[in-house]
Amino acid sequence: TPRERLGLASGMLGTMRNLGASIGGAVSAVLFATTFVAAAGAAYTADLARSNPGATLAALRAAFLASAGFAILSGILSALQPRGAR
Repeated sequence: TPRERLGLASGMLGTMRNLGASIGGAVSAVLFATTFVAAAGAAYTADLARSNPGATLAALRAAFLASAGFAILSGILSALQPRGAR
């Protein structure tokens, strides 16, 4: 990156990091909610989550496994980048 464009590159990296965190959080929440509804048979409430820990654990497991899958895929894609591409 040329010296005169370092600020632009830094701003773009920060924006992409924040965008990724926001989208990742939203996707995890949707995955948790849909898995919970499928396992519990009802919409999520705190009382239902307390009374049905199996559904809560299934939903958490699905959300964490999806996050781990995205992290592994990102690592693989990053490792496959050509070293000269910047």
